[in-house]
Amino acid sequence: MADQSGSKAGISSLLTSIFGLVLLAVLIAVPRVVVPNDYQAWVGAILALGFLALEILALVLGIAGRKSLAGKVGLVLSAIVFGILIIISSLVLLF
Repeated sequence: MADQSGSKAGISSLLTSIFGLVLLAVLIAVPRVVVPNDYQAWVGAILALGFLALEILALVLGIAGRKSLAGKVGLVLSAIVFGILIIISSLVLLF
């Protein structure tokens, strides 16, 4: 019987990365619509930390499950998201 741990880690990586992107969409939309102005910063910070935690988890699981197709996709998706975050952070710091 073949070892399925890489496949399970790959699928988990892909799903975690997708959930992180959904949380990013929630991070952009929800605090402005649902949360009162007094708490928007706190809710935004908590959602941002959750997004970063999910993307780091997806990256680690993608590395663990990189032998499966889902692991490769999760790893690439997380790497793209982190690359975009680094570019945006750099531009914000420069200007």
